[in-house]
Amino acid sequence: MSSLEWGGEYGAKCLELNLSDSSISENIQFSTVFGRHILRHPLSPIIRKKNQLINQLKDNPVFNYCIKNDSCLGEIHLVNHKSLSGKAKRNFLEDVKKKNQDLYKGKFKKAIFFELSENRSGDRSFSRWIFFKNGSIVLWQLNGPFLMNLSNSNSLGNGYICKPMDINELKSKTKIQTQK
Repeated sequence: MSSLEWGGEYGAKCLELNLSDSSISENIQFSTVFGRHILRHPLSPIIRKKNQLINQLKDNPVFNYCIKNDSCLGEIHLVNHKSLSGKAKRNFLEDVKKKNQDLYKGKFKKAIFFELSENRSGDRSFSRWIFFKNGSIVLWQLNGPFLMNLSNSNSLGNGYICKPMDINELKSKTKIQTQK
């Protein structure tokens, strides 16, 4: 366990555990949020869920990019034994609606909510992603001057983008990065 914090400044009091597993990578952590009654919930389901999530992400190009680059930190969220909480799902659907998209209803089962932070030459970029079980990847939010090694990241802009990403492009860009 890397840190233990009591929240409550922006919502109800809760316990947030940030867990790391060095057997996976130093660049990945699991942000687990519990309600006020932590003592009623055993931690063993989190460990099982963590292993299921890692198995689901083994071919994900964003996850693999994060693992192989020391300048990255990836965070997988777990709330109530799900990676994509009901509140995050509702927020995502609101942002998608603002972009006049309606592609995602009914596709959230076993979806993964992932945050990627990367530092490069004194600049920092932060992105939020939704990884769907069927393998599709959506860039939910981007803040920063770059996104991984994607040459067209400047054209994406910043903010809540809600853009389906081309998996083949992501895979080719992450291969280039890891071969250097």
